[in-house]
Amino acid sequence: MSMIDEKTLTRTLTGVAKTGKYVAGYKEVAKSVKGSKVVIASSTLDDSELGALQKTCDTAAVPFLKLEQSSVGLGKALGKQFRISALAIKSPGDANLKPILESIAK
Repeated sequence: MSMIDEKTLTRTLTGVAKTGKYVAGYKEVAKSVKGSKVVIASSTLDDSELGALQKTCDTAAVPFLKLEQSSVGLGKALGKQFRISALAIKSPGDANLKPILESIAK
């Protein structure tokens, strides 16, 4: 589980949504893990989906973060009106990914 606070996550993901590139949704993220800066999964994913996504990230050497928030919380943090179960950040744009990457390292 992540140790990143909701405010920091929201600030970072809002920056990514405005200036960066990302892929949202479990199926889309699973296809595009390679080349991602970080993959973020909500608590809504079941264990088999979560395990498969984490294995794919480990194979591609991409940092993986599992949130305690639901897909609704991840969608709100990204500034969207819908649920997002998984998110792959391709390019952070002006957003600072350091707080997210540091929370993964802990």
